[in-house]
Amino acid sequence: MRAIGVIIALWVVGLAAPAGALPLEFVQEGLVVDDEGRPVDGQHRIRVRLYADARGGAPQFDELHPGVEFFSGYYFVAVGSVEPLDPAWFARDALYLGVAIDEGAELLPRTAIRLVPGAFYAHTAAQVTGDITPRTVGIAGVGVVIDADGR
Repeated sequence: MRAIGVIIALWVVGLAAPAGALPLEFVQEGLVVDDEGRPVDGQHRIRVRLYADARGGAPQFDELHPGVEFFSGYYFVAVGSVEPLDPAWFARDALYLGVAIDEGAELLPRTAIRLVPGAFYAHTAAQVTGDITPRTVGIAGVGVVIDADGR
C-alpha cells in the first residue's frame, strides 16, 4: 500500500449506561486516500486511541481493529467494541481521538470529540435541578434511604 496522504474522520458518539440500552460504543469512520489521491481498498489495521490532550500525553484508551475493510477509501469501526470504554472519560472538558492505519504513525492533528444532539439531553439529565421521580433513592455506603413506597 502506498503511503497514506489524507484522512477525513467522521464519527458519532453514542454512549449509554443503563442496562438494555445501546452499546457503550461510538462510530468512527473516515475516507483514506494515498499520496496520489487514490482511495485505499482492502483490509487494513486501524488503531484508535483517546487522549486528554490535543498533543502529547499517554493514551487513556487504546483499541486495535485488525481486519477493517476499506471500500473506495471509506472505512468504519465501532470504538469500544473491542476494549471497554469508561463513560467517565466523556464527562471531562476535552477528549481527543487519534487514529493510525496499518503500521503508520498516528495521523495528525488529533480530532476533538464533540457531543452529538442526543448527548445534550444526557448532559441536562446529569445537571437536574427540578423535580425527579425515581423509584428509590440510595446513598453509596448507606443503602436505600427512600424505598419504593416513599418511606
